[in-house]
Amino acid sequence: GKPTVFKGVHYLLEAIRKIKTHIKFIFVLSPLYGKEKKEFSSLLKNDPTLKARIVLLENRADSNYVAKLMAASDFVVMPSLTEGFGFVAAEAASIGIPTIVTTGTSLPEVVEKDRHAVFIKPRDSIELARAIEGLAKNSELRKKLSRPKIFKNWSEVAKEYEKVYQQITKN
Repeated sequence: GKPTVFKGVHYLLEAIRKIKTHIKFIFVLSPLYGKEKKEFSSLLKNDPTLKARIVLLENRADSNYVAKLMAASDFVVMPSLTEGFGFVAAEAASIGIPTIVTTGTSLPEVVEKDRHAVFIKPRDSIELARAIEGLAKNSELRKKLSRPKIFKNWSEVAKEYEKVYQQITKN
């Protein structure tokens, strides 16, 4: 996505600096935000802790790329300060990946606390660091928040929606 203040990225970076456990983070940035990506890349180069812990990837044209990365991950972190819908959180929950999300956004309406997600206060890098380390270390909690990984590509999802729309229009 877009590495901006609205997505809470700087709180996540602060949290990563505080984490004692060695955890790798994958950031997938949209190619649409060249200036922000350049600034973000520069920040990583100049900070040895962040450079060692963050893998920076660019989103691809394959519409399932991010979902595949999520499916291969232990959990997703969304420290957003504002969120229109929270599609990434919905996608993570739909394929069985636990999430850490902030309250005060639309995210608690998208994923359920203690079913899909751990909720944290926005703008709190200490609480975020604790939640990340806690989820990373606690396999039972990850298991509780996970579901069997069911992965469907977008063409399959579109066909399912089409069937629902056809049923609705028949009635």
